Amino acid sequence: MQKDSYKKKQQGFTLLELMVTVAIVAIIAAIAIPSYLDYTKKSHFSELVRATAPYKLGVVQCFNGSGNFTQCSSGATSSNGIPPSILAPPTATSSIGTVVVDKGTIIAQPNPVHGITADEQYILTPTANNGVVSWTASGKAVDEGLTK
Repeated sequence: MQKDSYKKKQQGFTLLELMVTVAIVAIIAAIAIPSYLDYTKKSHFSELVRATAPYKLGVVQCFNGSGNFTQCSSGATSSNGIPPSILAPPTATSSIGTVVVDKGTIIAQPNPVHGITADEQYILTPTANNGVVSWTASGKAVDEGLTK
């Protein structure tokens, strides 16, 4: 009996316990990492969506002044209430690439950063019904769910 009292009980994890833990962590990572990347991509894309707000307001103002969308285009300077076009990203890390208005239609092209590709356009097309302008969103960004 005295011999047993000198034995130290070994403590630790078995190989099976470690393998199960690693498998659980791998499964959680396989689910969480793509979701996180999708979330951050949508978050960065929202910068481009927010950049279209003054252009939407300008198109509405232009429509109210002229009665149609043919006069509502952006250029190098403000015209008919529409802000000037954005023809280059404001900063290297900005999600905003270009924003141009053509006869009321707003075409926003992203800067390819933060996992966003240049072909993920966000297009807003206006329609007027009884003097009220409503917007229809389209483009690859809408198809991929980046604007939600």
